Amino acid sequence: MSPRRLRLDAPSLVELTARVEREYGPRARILSAERVTVGGLRGLFAKSYFEAEVEIADEPGGPAVAMPVPPSPAASPTAGAPVGLDALLDQAERAEERMHAGLRDDAAREPAPQPSRVSTERPDFARLLDEIVAVTAPEPPRSPVPTVRSAPGDVVLVVGLGAVALAVARAMAVTTGGRIAVSGAIEEAGLPRVDDRRTCSAFRADGVQHARGGIVAAGLPASLPVDPVRLEALRGVPADQVWLVVDAGRKPEDTARWVGAVAAVVPVDALAVVGLAGTASPGTVNDLRVPVGWVDAAPATSSTL
Repeated sequence: MSPRRLRLDAPSLVELTARVEREYGPRARILSAERVTVGGLRGLFAKSYFEAEVEIADEPGGPAVAMPVPPSPAASPTAGAPVGLDALLDQAERAEERMHAGLRDDAAREPAPQPSRVSTERPDFARLLDEIVAVTAPEPPRSPVPTVRSAPGDVVLVVGLGAVALAVARAMAVTTGGRIAVSGAIEEAGLPRVDDRRTCSAFRADGVQHARGGIVAAGLPASLPVDPVRLEALRGVPADQVWLVVDAGRKPEDTARWVGAVAAVVPVDALAVVGLAGTASPGTVNDLRVPVGWVDAAPATSSTL
């Protein structure tokens, strides 16, 4: 009877050799061995194992065929070549090189999956990592978009450099129906002033009486650093909500400087962003770590730009 041929696999060459010896003994002979790589995402995180083609002598009493052993130098025309387990390792390494080069062995065997290799220096590796993050990483929680308080008697303080806070306060008043007052460096005929606790209490009482909220536009001098006296004046207006008007086209360092100065005096709830049309990088506003609730003349749809 002719010998049988079959394929066996194991996690390593050592385990593969031990399996052949354990299951078939001296009747078995390993004809070839190779590393097989399967699974993973475009070759990344793939699993590898070793597969061997084994010949089994079926004839009882036939010549015992032992596992490969080192031949004597005199009997071999290639003395010094790898033999035994070393030969299998050498053979597996050659097979792996052929696999990565995209070549196929023409011998009769089942073709193993040939995943493409991704170099960490190639652009597609960065894209691959982005895909992995998109699939495996949970989406970070988003802050809710702040809204302008408008209950009867609410006082909203809108702070900005120069007179920009008044323009934003007017737009907010159109949306909420609130009454407008001014404070700080802003002067506007026909509008009440709210500069301290007494005037703020009167403004609040008027809102309760007329069932509407109020918006106070407070102006700070445009020069830096911000006048400490002006900052302390903000503390004297006990508002229910504080908005800062920031210009997306202004230098991020200057904006961060005055925003930080205000935040050290009063709690800041939200940002009203203006000037988006004048900059190609409005996202620098996100570095202030304050949620965006207003963009130019309308409520924002996202808490970040």
